[in-house]
Amino acid sequence: MLVRHTPDEPDEPDRSDQRRAPGRPFTPGHDPQPDAPGPPDVPRPSGAPEVARPAAGTRTPVPEPREGAVPGAAPGEGGGGCPEPGVLGGGPAGLLLLVAAERERDARGAGADAAVIAGAAGAGGLDADALDAAEDAGLIRLAGGRVQLVDPGLAGTVYAAVPPARRRAAHRLLADAHTGGPHALPVLFHRASAAVAPAPGLGDALAAAAEPPDGGPTHAERSAAWARSAELAVGQGLRAARLVNAADQARLAGLPHRARELLARAGCEGPAAPCAARPSG
Repeated sequence: MLVRHTPDEPDEPDRSDQRRAPGRPFTPGHDPQPDAPGPPDVPRPSGAPEVARPAAGTRTPVPEPREGAVPGAAPGEGGGGCPEPGVLGGGPAGLLLLVAAERERDARGAGADAAVIAGAAGAGGLDADALDAAEDAGLIRLAGGRVQLVDPGLAGTVYAAVPPARRRAAHRLLADAHTGGPHALPVLFHRASAAVAPAPGLGDALAAAAEPPDGGPTHAERSAAWARSAELAVGQGLRAARLVNAADQARLAGLPHRARELLARAGCEGPAAPCAARPSG
């Protein structure tokens, strides 16, 4: 089910207090509920960054998007070149950030493409043996050309703990490392995650890439894309329609809690929604 929005009122400016809070760390096969206990504590492997786990039921803080030129985007919707070498930070932390940022695109994915991670790591100034070093430290597994975190809960923890500039840099590097052309969904998603809202041209392109119903991206990928495209949209009605589409794809992906969360946000976006009039904070 795809919801198409027909504008019936003037677009309104984006409201910063209604931006998305990305989902809490997700373990495949498990749909975390707000009152569910968090993942069990595990010993921190040698070389792992010291970061605190978020409390059970909390959401990963929103990264500040970044400007960056995007194919087909209007001036000011973002662009920029590659981040400066070393911007990710050294050691395993930079590599873990790339893996965590890639997981934002598809929480149900069976790990990240090792070639994409390696390409982004090299462009970001990490050592050529960064993947092997992280595996030796017990942080990741390399199998079948995929990179998997030994502790999947570490993804959201790392992503939340780093400064916004490093998150933006990670998404930009991943966008450049992905193949398939500038209008491929992975490329658009990462560029969108490094853009400043509102960016309607980029949001429209991302929504169009998420729309085809058959083949290609997974339901989880489409849900993330619809949700991010909603953040970039101008106008409450369009944002609400895209959030409904994101919720539908989350339901099909087997993420009922995420679907309910997106539907609740869609209700808050509507012009007649009761929560739209509530004071923030």
